[in-house]
Amino acid sequence: MQQFQDEAVMRPQINRWRSNRQNSSTDDSEKHDSLPSLVLGLRLRGYLAEDDRSQLDRLAPSEQKVFLVRGDRVLHPADGTPFPLEHVAAAPGQDTVALFSHRYHVDKGDHGHAYKIQTAVLNPGQPEPFLFGWFGPEPDPLERGPDNRFSDTVEQLRQAFTNSTELTSRLSKLLSEPVPTLILDRSTERVLMCNTAAAKLMKLDQTATIGHSFEQIRGHLGRLPAGRRMTMRHMASATPELTIITLDQTTITNRDDHRFYADFLLHPARQKLSSIITAAKLLQTDASDLGAEEVSRLSRMIAGEGRYLDDLVNKQLLLVEGVSSATGSGSIVTQIELAADRVSAILGQPCHTEILNNCPNSAPRASRPSFALLTEAVLRGHQGNPDSQQPTVVTIEPDGSATGVVVRFETEISGTAAIGDDVDLMLDYARRLAIRLGYREFNSSFISNHRIRTEMILNIDQTTEDI
Repeated sequence: MQQFQDEAVMRPQINRWRSNRQNSSTDDSEKHDSLPSLVLGLRLRGYLAEDDRSQLDRLAPSEQKVFLVRGDRVLHPADGTPFPLEHVAAAPGQDTVALFSHRYHVDKGDHGHAYKIQTAVLNPGQPEPFLFGWFGPEPDPLERGPDNRFSDTVEQLRQAFTNSTELTSRLSKLLSEPVPTLILDRSTERVLMCNTAAAKLMKLDQTATIGHSFEQIRGHLGRLPAGRRMTMRHMASATPELTIITLDQTTITNRDDHRFYADFLLHPARQKLSSIITAAKLLQTDASDLGAEEVSRLSRMIAGEGRYLDDLVNKQLLLVEGVSSATGSGSIVTQIELAADRVSAILGQPCHTEILNNCPNSAPRASRPSFALLTEAVLRGHQGNPDSQQPTVVTIEPDGSATGVVVRFETEISGTAAIGDDVDLMLDYARRLAIRLGYREFNSSFISNHRIRTEMILNIDQTTEDI
C-alpha cells in the first residue's frame, strides 16, 4: 500500500544556504553558470539532450534523484519517475511561485520507507509549465541544508527561464525559416539546436545532432554540394553566448566581371543610346512633319533615356570608386524611407515598403550615404518586377551582440510573376556594391520562385566562408 501526504512548506531562507554551500561544494558556481544554456536548449527543443540529463542530476545532492515533468510527459529521468505523477500534478494549479514538499510513504510489511518529494514550477503562468523536483530518502527534519539547496537551484532555474524568454522567441522564429540553421553554445562549441532543414541538408538525424561538437559538424559541412554559403554569426552579448550558423544557398548569379559589366552596363547603355540617336534623328530630319505631341513625346524619351544613362554611369562609378566622402551616420529607418522615395522616382511607380523596427529602446543608425545607396540598390532589385506590387518588408533587429544590427528585406512575388533576369542582375550589383562599400556580411537569395530575401549585418563580430 502506498500513502501520500501533501505538506505545504514555507520557502526557506536563501542567504543561509548560500553561505553554507560555499563550504559544501566547490563547483556549484560552475553548475549554475551552465544553467542558461540548459534552459535555452530545453525551451527551443522541448526535450533534454543527454548532456542536459547529467547536468540536471549534478544539481541535486547525491542521495536525491532529479525529475522534470511537463504536462503528462516525464522529460527526466528517461525511465520515468519512481512515483506516480498524480502526486505532483496538483502543483501547477496551486500557488505556482511557491515551493512544495511532499512525503511519500511506501509500506512493506512491518517496515515502511519514507521519501520526500520537492517540487517547483520553473516558468509560472505559462501554458504547460515545466515542473522540476527532487526525490529521495526523507532527511532529518532538523537538517535544512537540502531544502535551502533546492530553493537556491529553483531560483537560478527560474531566473534562467525569465532571462531567456526574448532570446527564445527570436531564435524560434529563426529556426522556423526554411534556411538551414544551427545554434551552438560558444562556451562548449556544441550544438544546442538545429532545424529540420539543416539536419536534412547534412543527412543527419535531427535529435542525434544535438550535442555534436563544431568539429563534427564541420566534417558534414565539408561534404555539402557546392553553392552553399556558410555564415557564422557570433552573439557575444547573449546569455549564453551563441554562434548562429546558417547555410544559405547562394542563388543570385555570381557572374564573372566581364559578364557582369557587359550585362549591367554595356548592353543597356547601347540600347539607350540607340533610342536616343533614333529619336534625335527623327527630330532632326522630320521635325516639320511631326505634330507637337509627337515632338514632345520624343523629347521626353530622350530626356528619360539620358537620365537612365546618367544613373547607370553613377552606379558604375560607385563600384569603381566607392563613396567619395561620408557624412557621418543617420537613422536606418530614415535612410530606408529616402531610398524608397528615390526608387519610386526611378521606376516611375510606387516602391512599396513596410519597415519593422524591432530594436527596443533605440534608433539604430548607419553610415551615410553608403547605407542609403546600398538600400536603394536592394529595393531596385526587390521591386524590379513590374507585375508584382507586393511590399518589401524591411525588418531591423538586434543580432545579439553589443552593436550588431540585422537589416532584412523580404518580398513576395505576387500571382504567377516569376523572378526575372533584371532582378537577378540588380541584386548581383547590390552584392558587389556591398563589398565595395565595406559591408562584411551581405547575402541575397531566392527562397523560392516567388520570394526574395536580402540580409545585411552591420557592425558585427562574424566570419563568412563559401563552401
